[in-house]
Amino acid sequence: MRGITRDNLAPYCRDAITALLKAVPEITGLTFRVHVEGGIPEGDYAFWQQAFQGVAAAGRPVEIDMHGKGLDHETIGLARASGMPITTSPKFMAEHMGLPYHQSAIREREYPPEVARSEREQLSEGSRKFLRYSYGDLLSKDRDWKVLYRIWAGTQRVLLWGDPVLAAGYGRSSTYCGSDGVEWCEPGSFKGRMGTGVPGQRFHYQKQGLATKYDWQKHAYLYRVWGRLLYNPEAARDGWMRHLRRTCGDAAEACETALSLASRVLPLVSLTHGPSASNNHYWPEIYSNLPVGTVGNRRPYGSDMDGPVRFGNAPTFDPQLFATPREFAEALHQGRADRRYAPLDVADWLERLAEGCDTALVSLKGSATFETAEVQRIVIDTGILSGIARFFAQKFRVSTWVELFLLSKAAVTLDRAEAHLKRAVLAWQGIADIARDVYHDDLTYGPQSWLRGSWQQRLREVEIELTDLQAMRSEAPHETVHPDDRTRAAIARLQGRGPTRGLAAGATAPPIFRRGEAVEVRMDLAEGGEPVLHYRHVNQAERWRSMPMQRGADGFAAVIPSDYTDSPFHLQFYVSAVAGDRVVLAPGLRDDLANEPYLTALQV
Repeated sequence: MRGITRDNLAPYCRDAITALLKAVPEITGLTFRVHVEGGIPEGDYAFWQQAFQGVAAAGRPVEIDMHGKGLDHETIGLARASGMPITTSPKFMAEHMGLPYHQSAIREREYPPEVARSEREQLSEGSRKFLRYSYGDLLSKDRDWKVLYRIWAGTQRVLLWGDPVLAAGYGRSSTYCGSDGVEWCEPGSFKGRMGTGVPGQRFHYQKQGLATKYDWQKHAYLYRVWGRLLYNPEAARDGWMRHLRRTCGDAAEACETALSLASRVLPLVSLTHGPSASNNHYWPEIYSNLPVGTVGNRRPYGSDMDGPVRFGNAPTFDPQLFATPREFAEALHQGRADRRYAPLDVADWLERLAEGCDTALVSLKGSATFETAEVQRIVIDTGILSGIARFFAQKFRVSTWVELFLLSKAAVTLDRAEAHLKRAVLAWQGIADIARDVYHDDLTYGPQSWLRGSWQQRLREVEIELTDLQAMRSEAPHETVHPDDRTRAAIARLQGRGPTRGLAAGATAPPIFRRGEAVEVRMDLAEGGEPVLHYRHVNQAERWRSMPMQRGADGFAAVIPSDYTDSPFHLQFYVSAVAGDRVVLAPGLRDDLANEPYLTALQV
């Protein structure tokens, strides 16, 4: 643009904003990308002061909405000084959709570094990095800004989604600690990005008769479920069932069950397997296979996870509550309990979801409307998601055994790993068989290989992994082929391990407290097990603390001290214990995966 210089950019933008708002009075709010991706170096407060003055000069209330990434309290203060209503909009969980609770901790690499990556990124890649992918420190008690979360479309873009239970969970979590709601990026948000769409149309289907008149109509049920339950988590079921009864006839109940269970698969995968926070790199729905072992050179996601880059070392999006396969195997090998959900817990959940999907599909096959396009779309996508659940369940299992091999070099662990990996390959082959004649070979959401392709196109890279695993045997020195005592004990613990148990009503505490007032948390644990209280301010920039709970006449108790509660933040906490062969978390996750796995005490 001619005439724009560094000296006049800010006043030009200020006046342009004012002119726009006066010319279009229907505009009620503006979103500002206050981090470096907006083109302005972070920390250039003079620019944002003028930009916000441009909003105020329109002469009417216009909401100033600021992205969470790169946001600091000085910028919030500039927005406040404009006199306009202000909103902050952090991401709910990176650029993906996980389970419907706010992650209890951010990934390790999201904590601020000692030195910012560059002068232009001194906040988003420096002192405020903790705000890139979660709510950071925005939930202080006395804030005068709104907090509106955004769920990005990095997890599920092609397949049908429709789970009233998870949607209601999101509706409840969207008001966490007085937050103001959630915005959701619909599945087609990035379709055909950068000119990569199918020429002449925007549909994914190649099989005749499956495409709807308009591409959004495939997801009409999803919109009804999200729209009603984000607004009111207690909305009546008939609101979305009318749609299924109209489109699926006598199969409506089975369709609801199939979609509900299938829709939990990818959010669970995204939460617990997070090789990249970016939706431009990680697409778990059409997964670019991350190998479990160290042989071979197929290493996607390397720029956004710490090495070594393999499946078992990919971080979770909640490292406080979920262990990676590497972390879990290390705890087994060292003979200690990891007081978190294990990768085998995730595998168990995924397998139960797959079994439920398959049962619902059997029920659907007997319906009068089974052959209709509406029901067939649900049948196809549920079948694919069931296969995805089985694939990732086996990947979590095989990866645990591989990580144990890498610690011990005992070949017996590779025997177990190979058996699970063969099942993973079979699961993906089943997915490819369903999708091959239904979906196009190149479903495109960007030009890079990991943003395009299909399940059938990914099959070869999944099959190659078996060869890689078999080649790992050559890494085992002859003298350590057989397990030593430590490894035998680890294998016994792995095979005898019970699933992690959640105690929804196990831990209790006052729901409210006053600043500077000690807060007592109690735990009723009949099984014993040395319970530990874990607590933290509702501030993602901080680390969790823990203390052992003391046994009393009527259970266990621990007190969060008054000097810790003397802060501008609410509290969150949970209890862990080891009871026999299993870990216990209170409250933990329910079987439907839709609750907050921690308790919160609000400051009054």
